Amino acid sequence: MLTRPQVFDPQGMSRNLFSGDLIATMESVPATNANTAVTLTGALLALGMYLSSGGAAVTLTLDTAANIVASLAPQFGFNQNAALPGGTPNYAAIPNGTSFRFRIIISTAFAVTVAATANTGVTINRGSVAASSSRDFLVTFNNGTPAQTYAVNSTNASATLSGLSQAQLATLSVGMVVTNAALGLQGATIQSINFNAGTVTMSGNANATAIGTALTFSPVITVDGL
Repeated sequence: MLTRPQVFDPQGMSRNLFSGDLIATMESVPATNANTAVTLTGALLALGMYLSSGGAAVTLTLDTAANIVASLAPQFGFNQNAALPGGTPNYAAIPNGTSFRFRIIISTAFAVTVAATANTGVTINRGSVAASSSRDFLVTFNNGTPAQTYAVNSTNASATLSGLSQAQLATLSVGMVVTNAALGLQGATIQSINFNAGTVTMSGNANATAIGTALTFSPVITVDGL
């Protein structure tokens, strides 16, 4: 659905946005950073811009999805679909589908590569930024539920994990991904949650029958170069 924003004119009156209006956004360019190996934390992404003046090729590595969600969730409000037991809103969650843009500006003749560490819940597409140029990136929260680590019971060749309490299930959501290497489920996502049975169904099968294996369920973020 297309929406049309409303603005406040210089007289303080609210009205629709018209052709020729110039929006004051309060943006600012942050101080330049000459480091060649930087972690793009949630706080850095929230600045909206990153100015690099590295004296060599620069690699910017995105933080884990768990850390980014923990850092930015208070700025986005809560997700009614990720309520805690008793219906209390989960203020640590980011609504699925939330997105914002982030710009990287290169002021020197050295290219920048934006990278993501495997199995951290973050995927980067088109992460290169040419020397002496800039590029916008779209940061999308495919799943904005905070990371959780729980002990689960598994059956070999089965996608169903059991042994979870209703309180634990209430902090999980469909689409979360397993980030640690256990039961062969690293990279598998939650497909469904059964509160009555205390189970979750994954997108892949466990490779062992085990009781009390710790699994880390993480939010999922995609970063696309535009």
